[in-house]
Amino acid sequence: MPYTDFPAGLVPHQRGWHPDLLDTTQGRPGTVIAAAVMAYLGAAVQGLTGVLLLIGSTNPGFVRGFGTGSGLIGAGAGLIAVLGLFCLVMAAILVVGGVLAQSGRNIGRIALSAVGGLGMLLQVYSIAVGGFLAVLGLVWIATGCALLWTSRANDWYRRT
Repeated sequence: MPYTDFPAGLVPHQRGWHPDLLDTTQGRPGTVIAAAVMAYLGAAVQGLTGVLLLIGSTNPGFVRGFGTGSGLIGAGAGLIAVLGLFCLVMAAILVVGGVLAQSGRNIGRIALSAVGGLGMLLQVYSIAVGGFLAVLGLVWIATGCALLWTSRANDWYRRT
């Protein structure tokens, strides 16, 4: 009787046979790598935004223009500085989450998904107040989160 389910020359009772030997997808899935790269790029944008907001919070002209342009009339320098710090914290979480997700730690993909969920809510708010470019951000975040939860990614996280 032929053993079609086993590697050539091995039968189930032989030492060294294991079902995972049949699986050629042992490496990190491309979806996880793509999601981590997307997180790093998002972190770069968030970090740059945070730094610009912190620097801008010291400029009275920027503070007046920010309040008018963003719909936050009367936004003070303190609020702008807090928003800048928030962006920097989110950037740090994206970097740490990306590193953990790439190393096979489930907590990394959970962190990226949680930050992504918050980011999607903020993008929906931005779309509602007229920020059309926020649609791109929403699609970017949703895609990155979805990539972390594909069946191949789930299998890989289960094995690592």
